[in-house]
Amino acid sequence: MDKGIRYSSKFTDYIDIKKLATNLPKAGSQASPIVEGFGLRLHRSQLITVGVMILVLAVLGPQQDVFSKSLIGVQQASPALLLAAVASFGMTFVFGAAVYCWLSDGRLRFGRTLVAQLAANFINRLLPAGVGGIGANYRYLKHEHHSTTQSATIVFVNNTLGFVGNIILVVLLAWLFPGSAVPAQISPKLILWSLVMTIIVAALLIVIPPVRRRLFAAYRRTVIELSRYRRRLPTLGLSLVGQMALTLANVLAFWLCLRAVGIDLSMVAALLIFSFGFGVGAATPTPGGLGGVEAGLVGALVTYSIAAPTALAAVLVYRFISYWLPLAVSSLFFVYATRRHYFG
Repeated sequence: MDKGIRYSSKFTDYIDIKKLATNLPKAGSQASPIVEGFGLRLHRSQLITVGVMILVLAVLGPQQDVFSKSLIGVQQASPALLLAAVASFGMTFVFGAAVYCWLSDGRLRFGRTLVAQLAANFINRLLPAGVGGIGANYRYLKHEHHSTTQSATIVFVNNTLGFVGNIILVVLLAWLFPGSAVPAQISPKLILWSLVMTIIVAALLIVIPPVRRRLFAAYRRTVIELSRYRRRLPTLGLSLVGQMALTLANVLAFWLCLRAVGIDLSMVAALLIFSFGFGVGAATPTPGGLGGVEAGLVGALVTYSIAAPTALAAVLVYRFISYWLPLAVSSLFFVYATRRHYFG
């Protein structure tokens, strides 16, 4: 085992890359049937497709009611604003592919990477906490002649920049437009107490030895991974801007959905609500954050004096555009990418 594999083993275990992609077909191999009998010959890629279809049915079967309500909300919303929201959300894949190309130092082809992003989105909608998309992108980088260490570094830095970019946007826009950031129902005293409680909880967590060790290990890993770009700071800065543009495209799509059902909020408020909703979704162990994202977004909208039924309608419309519609479209790209061995 080389140093790169030893170095990145904890990271790959953490994002569950190996479990996700172990059975993906190897590039350039003419797979012999691995299931044969009773006149039936199935190759590995066919088994993967069958397995994914079973996973789709297991995930989406219980969500038929949510999908139906989302469809009803779409039918009642403004068509022009919905089309603009779809276009804005579609740009997130463009920005995502561009960031991966920049971080790889131009070793990735943009068109091929865009297809890989769309295919990874399909897996990402079926597994919790973004694990599927992370694993698929890692395997794509490996197949595109990046080493184990390089692939893990690029994926890790990409996600870190996304997190940092979101924080920068929230702080910057809240500072530039303070009046439109805080909902009327939340008093400054409540915000102050929330900050104090957050600091106290963080201090208590640091005092606990196991938690402290995990935090310091994560900090060291982040420093090590980012240090690989110390001689490529312009690339790192450009990638950060790309991640911020990706977040803004997502928020713009959400804001357009709000306007489509008659909710008038600022982009700053939409960014705060979006960040909170997807933060809740990330902590929800369901495929694509189903349930958690919706609850977080609706709860945040209610704090801005939006009636609960109207808030729910807006969220269901947005989730149709950002979850159900991309799921259907990206499934086609997933089948294409799998057959063309994009992931190894």
